[in-house]
Amino acid sequence: MPYLVEGVGRGDDFLPAAYNSDVVDEVIPVPDAESFEMTRRLAREEGLMVGPSCGMAAAAALKVAKDLPADAVVVVILPDGGRGYLAKVFNDGWMQTHGFLGDDSSVKLADKVASNPAGIAFVLENDSLVSARQSIEDAGLNSLPVMVKTPPVRIGHVIGTISLAQIDAAAPTATVKDILGAKPALVGSGQGVEVAKKLLASNDFALLLHDGEVQALLKPGQLS
Repeated sequence: MPYLVEGVGRGDDFLPAAYNSDVVDEVIPVPDAESFEMTRRLAREEGLMVGPSCGMAAAAALKVAKDLPADAVVVVILPDGGRGYLAKVFNDGWMQTHGFLGDDSSVKLADKVASNPAGIAFVLENDSLVSARQSIEDAGLNSLPVMVKTPPVRIGHVIGTISLAQIDAAAPTATVKDILGAKPALVGSGQGVEVAKKLLASNDFALLLHDGEVQALLKPGQLS
């Protein structure tokens, strides 16, 4: 599940038998950032408390509308209410942590940390525990994020963490997925450096996100 907008527009989603792609004139891609921004705009400017799939539809409609004559009418179906997203899209903290909003800090992480997806240390979900241990030790850490694919990745590709302690305690036949740990600490590119420092004081590492995409792995002491 690489995208954060839920239940729509992804290849892994269920498509009803009635769906006929032959009658679709155009498919318009809308990234998470645009979907979330429009979802919040609909609430703020139109008083419509709807879900991110509605923001996605409205954002796509605006792209269609810009090429139509001024008297054209565009009908947009908004399929979901917003009550289930109060802790996510309508939560400034969640939006900041996932790199969709900035905070009021004067020095942002985006100003201090270069985006380097290819340099992120990680373990793949199908790696052996021997390989996972080697990756963790090579990174000079006690744990690493576990991903379903090689970076660059979105946060939906990160399924948990694995630590040396977990590997040491694992059964000989265990796999990475068998001993998967909690999701890693996250910090957004628009948040302040001090936010990341505080997070790293109690975590082995943190993933830096921008618009839901993993940009870098931050280590304790890196921002000193």
